[in-house]
Amino acid sequence: MSVDEMLENHIHESWNDLFNNTMKEKLEEIFQKLEEKYGNLPNPPYQPTGKAIFNVFTMNISKIKVVILGQDPYPTEGYAMGYAFAVPEGKEMQKSLKNIEEVIKKKVIKKESDLANHLEPEWKTLKYWIEGGVFLLNTALTVEKNNAGSSFHLKLWEEFTKEVIKYIISKKHPYLCIWMLWGKDKKKGAQRFEEDIKKYIKDIEEISTKDGKNYILKAPHPAVPNNSFRECGYKNFLDANEILLGEKEIIKW
Repeated sequence: MSVDEMLENHIHESWNDLFNNTMKEKLEEIFQKLEEKYGNLPNPPYQPTGKAIFNVFTMNISKIKVVILGQDPYPTEGYAMGYAFAVPEGKEMQKSLKNIEEVIKKKVIKKESDLANHLEPEWKTLKYWIEGGVFLLNTALTVEKNNAGSSFHLKLWEEFTKEVIKYIISKKHPYLCIWMLWGKDKKKGAQRFEEDIKKYIKDIEEISTKDGKNYILKAPHPAVPNNSFRECGYKNFLDANEILLGEKEIIKW
């Protein structure tokens, strides 16, 4: 499947300026490198494949309130669906999403009525987040099967992801956008993501930023083995809704 076929009638028109001819050429180079590494196989040893790679771009960019940056898709076959942390219906929640749901249930949800979404099997697809304006972007759009964090894929998509971040910032300005950066640990991972974003926005600051336009909320990655996300990750959800309260458009986590 060519890049044009993957994107045709799939991405929202608000992304058209990003997926111009120059970007399509860069994407063709990415898929050429994937073919060189794995061969032209009907079922390549990476995932997702086809249009699903670009599922996150079906969202209208004007609807984005929160951007959550994940690392790469789930490496277990059948789990990657083009949205960071989301799991298809009929599949078990992975460790990252289990930890996310745990902190939301225990420390974020205030009303029993808001718990209803979490009792539905489809919550794990994160459709409620997506419909509410949460953009679930992985820094690599593909991953080698059974090899999470495969450096080849992370490097392959790096420049593309930076262009996506730059594009979101340019299109959202001067409107509010919240960036959730979940690093591998409290310093290194989050700092790496923060520096990537600062290449495109000089004055983006912490949650205390006074201009009310862009906010960075940091936390350990939900899958870290010491469970530090459970200790402080919930604050990201609470802080995001506190910021969005002024817009009267909070997220039903």
